[in-house]
Formats: sequence, structure tokens, C-alpha cells
Amino acid sequence: MNLGDRIKAYEAASNYRLTPNSCVFLRVDGKAFHTFTRGMQRPFDPALMQTMVDAAVETAREMQGFKLGYVQSDEATFLLTDFDTHDTAGWFGYEVNKLVSISASTMTMHFNRLFREKPMAVFDSRAFVVPRHDAPNAFVWRQQDWARNSLQMLARAHFSHRELHGKGRAELHEMLMERGVNWAALSAREKNGTFVLADKSVISEKWGYEDIDVYLTGLMPESPTVPRT
Repeated sequence: MNLGDRIKAYEAASNYRLTPNSCVFLRVDGKAFHTFTRGMQRPFDPALMQTMVDAAVETAREMQGFKLGYVQSDEATFLLTDFDTHDTAGWFGYEVNKLVSISASTMTMHFNRLFREKPMAVFDSRAFVVPRHDAPNAFVWRQQDWARNSLQMLARAHFSHRELHGKGRAELHEMLMERGVNWAALSAREKNGTFVLADKSVISEKWGYEDIDVYLTGLMPESPTVPRT
């Protein structure tokens, strides 16, 4: 084996592809945004939230097989498929190294192009396969995470760390209500996060499993189809 082939073999050992005919999720996450967001409006910075949505939309435009995205806080989740037809190919053949590097760099590029008030932000990414029947739950999970985080962010804007220590969700709601602050009165985006649809339009609604499943079923087969030989 010559030198070039040997080095390529080392490279290939860590370069694998996700299962074809699958629902692939990419979750792109801001690096150290607790530091990046210092000095911004609390509990929610409208400019930052809008930039996250806009950057996710632009990133989705570049993804082959994009079906649905969801944006909350400093993260964006994207669902891709490769089974619309027998000839549909996955984005970069579902090669993991390319999926994570290009999704992270694309989100980083668009975010920094749109948000110039701060030094450069950086995003990382992960890629994984979820069975079709569980794909809606991946989005339900991120919505639940945002409902919890948005409540905590709202509470931190009104109470000290010491006052909030050990408090559960019900207690946080009660403490806020005693100060005349109602989490339910937040804007739809602040409460629900934002979905990016296949046509790149956006909605800030809370979607349950059934809502997401119906939407996805309208975009793709109920289960992946494999051509007969």
C-alpha cells in the first residue's frame, strides 16, 4: 500500500454514512452562547431570536431532502429524508462528516452574516437517525425543552439564583404570578419556539405528535419504500 492509500485508509476509518431510507436529524447548537449573549436583552432578545430563525431558514434552503425544522434558544433542529422516490439521494449521501461539518458551518456563516452586533458566533452539529414513527417525538422533545428553558429564563429575569434554587416548574409559575408576570402571556415565539416548514415559511405554534405526524405524512410516504429487485 502506498503512502497516499495508507493515509486515506486512516481517514476512511472514521468516515461513515447514516442508514439510507431513513429520517435523519441534524441538531445545530450554539457554542458557549451563555457567554456570547452577555449584555443582551433579558429574558429574550428579539434580534437574537429573529436571527436564529432567519439563519435556520437559510441553512434549510441548502439542505437536500429538508422536511421540517425547529428553532429554540441557540439551537436549530432539521429533519431530512431520502425516500421521496426510489431515486432520491440523501444530502451528501448521509456521510456523517459532511453532514455535521457543513450544517454547522452553514449555520455559522448565515448567523454571523445576519447578526453583526457581537463578535463571531460558532455552532456545532450532530447527526442521527430516528425511526419514522418517532420523528414527531424528536420535535415534541425539543418543544418541551424550550417550554422549560423559557420559563427558567423568565424567572431568572425576576428572581435571584438563590431564590430560584431547587424550585420546580409549578413553583416558578406561582412565584412569577405573585409578581404579576404570566408565562402564558409571552409571545408565541417566546413560548413555543419556531417551526421552519418545508417551503421555508415559519410558524410559532405548539405542535403535538399528531400535528407533526400529519404534516410529515403529507410530505413523504408513511414508511420508507425500497425498490423491488
